[in-house]
Amino acid sequence: ASPVVSPRRLRLPGAWRRRAFLAALPSLIHQPVVALHLPRLSVVTGAASPGTLGFEVAARLGTMTAPAGGTVLLTGRSRNQGARALEALAARGITNVAFDELDVADQRSIEKFSARWRSLTDDGQTLPDLLVNNAAVLLRGSSAEAVAASMRTHVWGPACLMRSLRFVGPTCTGEEIS
Repeated sequence: ASPVVSPRRLRLPGAWRRRAFLAALPSLIHQPVVALHLPRLSVVTGAASPGTLGFEVAARLGTMTAPAGGTVLLTGRSRNQGARALEALAARGITNVAFDELDVADQRSIEKFSARWRSLTDDGQTLPDLLVNNAAVLLRGSSAEAVAASMRTHVWGPACLMRSLRFVGPTCTGEEIS
């Protein structure tokens, strides 16, 4: 195992130190993760498109948690994309994954997802061990509509999802997203 490289430990000028750290980063990412507790159930939003960051996070979590019996729930806006993502993961030998439809920019979608989630748990209160809020949109321009859509997806949607799953505070009223 290679030692952990910290930018402060390298005795190089600032720009060189950052470059050396970034050069070492890929080898650090592929090091085995040692954890006291691997998540039994992980939820990754925005993971329905193969080749995206969310998909790769879900794949890595699936690989890490499979020996311990963990499950990774991928979410996305399209069931068709979700089916393709599950097929791509199965082709890589990752079978401890499932898909559920979720649009974090839509309050009704969040409520439906949370209701399905609670119906699947024994007590209706169980939380995922890990929630990766990865859903994102790339909107060009600075019109009021583009900014509002971006805020719904990147800020209010994840906050309402966490509230709806009861990670924090009371549930959203829907006014935060609309």
